[in-house]
Amino acid sequence: MATLNRIQLIGNVGKDPESSYTPSGKMVAKFTLAVSNTWKTGDEKKTETEWFNLEAWDGIAKTISQYVKKGSKLYVEG
Repeated sequence: MATLNRIQLIGNVGKDPESSYTPSGKMVAKFTLAVSNTWKTGDEKKTETEWFNLEAWDGIAKTISQYVKKGSKLYVEG
């Protein structure tokens, strides 16, 4: 029986992505994404932020290293 795990995130990049290459020549871009949830309890507004450590490979890693910077808003699905 196969299972499917999927996640969708919308958030802000915490720092500039760090790019590197594997010994076989594949590009890897590593970055953090802050995802915040805001809600109201009575008159009080509350915000909770969760951080995700993410990696992108090959073509997507190249795109991220070229265009994504600290503070960029991203939608990530995987």
